[in-house]
Amino acid sequence: MADKDLLKDARDQFQEGEDGCANQKAQYEEDYRFSRLSEQWPLEIQQTRKQEARPCLTINRMPAFLRQVVNDGRQNRPSIKVRPVDSGADVETAKVMGGIVRHVEALSNADVHYDTALDNCCSGGFGFCGVDVEYACDDTFDLDLKITGFENPLAVTWDSKTQAYDSSDWRYAFVTEELPNEEFKEQYPDADPLPGDFASDQPIKSWYQDNMVRVAKWYQREEFAKQIALLSNGLVVDTSAIDEEFKALMQAQGLQVVRERETRGYKVTIRKITGQDVLETKVWGGSVIPLVPLWGDVLNVRGQRYYRSLIHDAKDAQRIHNFSRSAATEMVSLAPKVPFIGEEGVFDTADAGKWANVNNKSWPTLTYRKGMQMPARQPFSGIPEGAMGEAAASLEDMKAIVGIHDEIGRAHV
Repeated sequence: MADKDLLKDARDQFQEGEDGCANQKAQYEEDYRFSRLSEQWPLEIQQTRKQEARPCLTINRMPAFLRQVVNDGRQNRPSIKVRPVDSGADVETAKVMGGIVRHVEALSNADVHYDTALDNCCSGGFGFCGVDVEYACDDTFDLDLKITGFENPLAVTWDSKTQAYDSSDWRYAFVTEELPNEEFKEQYPDADPLPGDFASDQPIKSWYQDNMVRVAKWYQREEFAKQIALLSNGLVVDTSAIDEEFKALMQAQGLQVVRERETRGYKVTIRKITGQDVLETKVWGGSVIPLVPLWGDVLNVRGQRYYRSLIHDAKDAQRIHNFSRSAATEMVSLAPKVPFIGEEGVFDTADAGKWANVNNKSWPTLTYRKGMQMPARQPFSGIPEGAMGEAAASLEDMKAIVGIHDEIGRAHV
């Protein structure tokens, strides 16, 4: 297949994935900004309150719930365990393979990647880890298996028609980054950082915006038919591997082909691409795309999947909490500004200027019109119990929604 046809397939798959994941990514960003960046007030209400110099408090309770779940995950982190599963398996070999797995995790600093994926899953609804092969160091040809992480899961675009929860049936996936033209040219001097002749081609032009180039790692999983054979010693081999040398080895060992059948195989190709260039290509050794998702609460409505974060349904309770605490603060802050009441003319004295600013400044002495009744400040109505009660109720609502309650005997703050 020519590169232009290959890249057209890549752009089509990317657009299909982006369209299918658009709602999930938008919901992720909204939940993440709400819980982590404390963007919890509607913008127009926030601007209006600031213009009127009214309190607009954000008492963000979300991170405490998130930290509790993530910290529990850190203390009880899942691990990969190799088990011998049949009579032909060797226990000692399984132990050696388990040691290799632990070495890969330690070499990859996998704990950080696991925790990051869990944090993203709880905060936004999904997170990702991956597996890759890298050179062990700069001066060797040895390769190491590495577990990788994704601090920004929005950079991942996945097969939206997936049915498997572990991504084993993904046909494609993309991990994208936006590079400035200068940086792109430094890394890939033979590639064009501009759309060039394709400036009017919207599917290609969209990969080149605002002096930036979209570079994507494109994972493609393709199915193919193959023939397998069962040998008399129980070994199963791909018939394409049975050449003359292998036949001679079989004859020497007295082996024969007992059965043959056609089956399906899968190959995974990883390419680094732009909208019009293939920058790098390598074949992955496995049969599934090496990206592992960590989903939040998964819902399926008429075939459409929805991924919900831990705090998704608690956002309204958090907004009520913010509003109630803001209202209570506003009422309490107005207490020193309760007006003085007096008869007409009682403030017409040499201290008239002081009376005009009596709620903004503290004066040691004030005078009023002689022979008239002394002005009196109106009494403070007291702490707004209704607003404080609503704030406390909303906090309990948040705990009930996320399913995290105070420990028995623990003091409420």
